[in-house]
Amino acid sequence: DLHSFPTRRSSDLRLSIINTVIEYILGKATYYEKQISKSNYILSLSIKIAIATFLNSAIVPLISKHIVISYKYDDDKIKGYKIFRERDNLLVDDMLIYFIVNAIISPLLWIFRITYYIRRIRICCLERGNNPNQDHYMTQRELNKFYEYPDMDLAYKYAYLVKTLAMCMFYMPIFPMGFIISFVGFVFGYFLELLNFTQYCRRPEMFDSTITTVYTEFFTVLLFVGGLGDMIFLYDDIFSDTTNKWALANM
Repeated sequence: DLHSFPTRRSSDLRLSIINTVIEYILGKATYYEKQISKSNYILSLSIKIAIATFLNSAIVPLISKHIVISYKYDDDKIKGYKIFRERDNLLVDDMLIYFIVNAIISPLLWIFRITYYIRRIRICCLERGNNPNQDHYMTQRELNKFYEYPDMDLAYKYAYLVKTLAMCMFYMPIFPMGFIISFVGFVFGYFLELLNFTQYCRRPEMFDSTITTVYTEFFTVLLFVGGLGDMIFLYDDIFSDTTNKWALANM
């Protein structure tokens, strides 16, 4: 029974939690790179996050499912067909949950920033004089920053968009519903971001065209990711004698 395997739900909510941890670690690491401009910082961080979260969300579940199913059918003469079929069925189940979480929960985190609300609590304590030994010895610059509205975190949102589109392209052969779910998530995220822009966040600084130029070129990479997904999930169709070669043409 495949329900007994521990990887049954390895790609659902836990993937989103791991992606959040990856974003935090990469954010800290990129901060110490000392980029020459804010544009370069956003570009560097967003590319790192997009690649790392895509590998964790798409490639890691694919490999883990394949290993588990291959182990189950190790002595089966027709294991090839069964491996691909059951692996893809498990991935579809996991991707349904993942895409829903990615479309709803991820944009909601743009509004409900835990660190910002912790800072608001500290501000209340500061104004009431509850922590005189800690908060009353802040410099004026630190105090001003304490009262600033949070940043819009453009790097994380660029990475979110690219990673989501890459997931849609990669899993399109077995889960085309991902496009519909992601489209709903993009519309939902747009209105949340509009609320951020007008109410809760400080407006972003002016940036040069480097970020836009690089991400425009990323669309060719997305096409390659889609072709790679076709090669993986339509392997039998590509190399059989009775089916067409469109998946190979996409690659």
